[in-house]
Amino acid sequence: MRIIGGKYLDSSNYSRIQVSNDKVSISKSNQEALFYNNDFINSLRNKPDNQKVNSIIEHYLNFNRINFVSSDYVSSIDNKKLIINKTYGNDIVRKIISKYKQDRLETLEENERDIYNLHLSKKYSSYDNNGNYYLVHQDYILYDGEVMFLYDLIDIVFGSELAYLIYDNGKMKILSLYGNKIINLSSNIVKHCISDITYAVSNHNQNHYNNMIKNKVIQLKLEVKNGK
Repeated sequence: MRIIGGKYLDSSNYSRIQVSNDKVSISKSNQEALFYNNDFINSLRNKPDNQKVNSIIEHYLNFNRINFVSSDYVSSIDNKKLIINKTYGNDIVRKIISKYKQDRLETLEENERDIYNLHLSKKYSSYDNNGNYYLVHQDYILYDGEVMFLYDLIDIVFGSELAYLIYDNGKMKILSLYGNKIINLSSNIVKHCISDITYAVSNHNQNHYNNMIKNKVIQLKLEVKNGK
């Protein structure tokens, strides 16, 4: 298997990795390379073709934050693309999806903001640094991983506050008591996934009440112990 443009991968100065049956093509980025180290490409020389491909894909996943996944390609937050024009095993797909979920959750936790926007997509799952999240569906049914992220999104955004699902000025949104945290819901996701959204909000609020009761019980036990 030929590796074309390997030096761009070594320097992280690439815009696209394209994997086909007999070659891996790595396209140069317009940005200047910050470093160059040929250790990685050299390490592939004596490996079988399938191991070369696996190593290149893992290298891409390890050194990029993935923010877009579709059946056609994968992309990172800085627009480095991975295109696989060959069918590989489920293990590769699992690795890509797992890394995407991890990166999406870390981005959500690290980039706190006041307003988020939730959308529905048929062809891809993605997010950006501006609080936009696109959840992918099949026949208007969210994939399990997207449902779990919906729960995580509401829990992380609202934290220890209650979440309220309301209809305001012709649009539905989820917001905190004082409106300082808002998740805007697109009309499409409201139309087809309102039950998932309702359950996620209800689950968050139930956990909130459970924690309140738990903390109150702990407080009462401490008061009894201290003779108050």
